[in-house]
Amino acid sequence: MIHAGFIVKDRAVEDRFYRDLLGFRMYWHGGFKDADNDWWEIQVPDGTDWIEYMLNIPANANAKERGIQNHFSLVIPEIKAAVAKLKADGLQTTDAPEIGRDGKWSFDIYDPDFTRVEFMEFKPVKEPCCNPYTAEHPKP
Repeated sequence: MIHAGFIVKDRAVEDRFYRDLLGFRMYWHGGFKDADNDWWEIQVPDGTDWIEYMLNIPANANAKERGIQNHFSLVIPEIKAAVAKLKADGLQTTDAPEIGRDGKWSFDIYDPDFTRVEFMEFKPVKEPCCNPYTAEHPKP
């Protein structure tokens, strides 16, 4: 597992806990639009895994929206091969891998309770949308 994301109501409050107390450090942040901050990624103190604050989520978000935002991500070396294997094993979807706003290949599926399982490659294949990375990327 490379990261986990969860809904955060107040970034400053969470930062006091994760960054100030536990020593997490900035990795990347971005949003649906270049000027937005919808995702705030901070790495563990002694490694390259991270947690992702999912920001700007309405307090009354339904179960499906909460499941999309509260997620975990499995790292894989090559996204297209992983998707082909999942489909060969019976995954039925019309979705395809995509390069996210962070510049990394990813692919999402959902468990029966709508929790998102994200598959992601180690490093970006292009520059991220809105802000540069500020720390080292995970390695295979």
